[in-house]
Amino acid sequence: LDAGAGATPADDDELKLPEELPRQAIADAMSTIRPQVFACYEKFKEPGTAELTYIVASNGMVQSIRVGGSFDGTPTGTCVIDAGKNARFPRFKAERQQFTYPFFLRK
Repeated sequence: LDAGAGATPADDDELKLPEELPRQAIADAMSTIRPQVFACYEKFKEPGTAELTYIVASNGMVQSIRVGGSFDGTPTGTCVIDAGKNARFPRFKAERQQFTYPFFLRK
């Protein structure tokens, strides 16, 4: 017989989840895609700041991503968005989270 009143290890994990993504989790996810983002700069040689605005669901999946500023609608911007889609985030409690992360494209 299970002595716990319906509590499973999964419930425990839910309780430990952060309300929102910690800054470090965002930084870690961005560092994994940085080489792909830089490859966009190498390909198109268009310097500047590519600001990626993410909306991430509580399960850590990217729901939407857009690039702001001068890269919006450019081949570099499209490349950076494609790279950005490869970011993976840990789960968290809030329904979704939006944040913007700048990538500096230059030599």
